[in-house]
Amino acid sequence: VNCPRCVIGQNLNGILIANPLFANTAQTVSESPATSHSSSYTYPASVARRLHSISPSYRHDVAGFRDMPREELLESLFDLVRARTQAAEHFVNGEQWDFCMLVYIAPDRFHHGFYRHLDTSHPAHDPHHPLFERAQQFYPYLDAQLARIRSWLSKDDVLLVVSDHGARSYTGSFAINEWLRANGY
Repeated sequence: VNCPRCVIGQNLNGILIANPLFANTAQTVSESPATSHSSSYTYPASVARRLHSISPSYRHDVAGFRDMPREELLESLFDLVRARTQAAEHFVNGEQWDFCMLVYIAPDRFHHGFYRHLDTSHPAHDPHHPLFERAQQFYPYLDAQLARIRSWLSKDDVLLVVSDHGARSYTGSFAINEWLRANGY
């Protein structure tokens, strides 16, 4: 579910919900299965409609997460985790699996927008910021969703929780791609 860097094959033995950000599809990340005219991010194609009926607010990512108001981003991240877990619950409990992979993009997006709320040594850390308490609830919420997933598993199943990278504070950067875009290149 939401697997990055996947190519939808013709003879896949199972179900795949790829992340269009990385899949072989023209669908944009802001599209949901409900509004997309393409089902090239799922195999079989019928899974796209099933996915939306199970989890109407399912999204692959939060479009424009870098520029949206922080309050909106934070609530979108909670919703992203909830919808992803809801979809996974349906597919994990409704199918026979040899292997199941579920990818949460929300922690990555959370760190982009809210790391300073977690790191007390960050120069911009403000424990009185209006979003501080809500941001502090994100990881306990994600942990609760992982506990739900664990409850669906049998004693013979193996649950691996992995990350593709860590996070740490930084105080500045220069993104040449963003500068070029902002300056008309």
